[in-house]
Amino acid sequence: MIAAVRRRDRTNTGLAVRNSEREEIGVTFSLRDEGGFASMRIGAGARIAVLLDQLFTGADLEGFAGEVVIRSQDGKLSAVAIEFGDGPGQRSALPVSRMEQD
Repeated sequence: MIAAVRRRDRTNTGLAVRNSEREEIGVTFSLRDEGGFASMRIGAGARIAVLLDQLFTGADLEGFAGEVVIRSQDGKLSAVAIEFGDGPGQRSALPVSRMEQD
């Protein structure tokens, strides 16, 4: 689970996810309490990087401040999140919390 923010032309959150398995895995992303959802497949040992507005293209993220939940039923993954500001050097790593299986 990652605390994420999106404000037009000011702040955006980038997510990077790595597949730790030797086989392709399916990964789902959801905006907690906002209804946004996306899914993709990540190849064995591969990684992806994406901004919130690129991932949740159908969601209204203007002014969004909430949580993104990343899950895989197929295997292990690792994730990192970075908040980007609108000026040079305005970046900050965000905490990622591990969630136990429901």
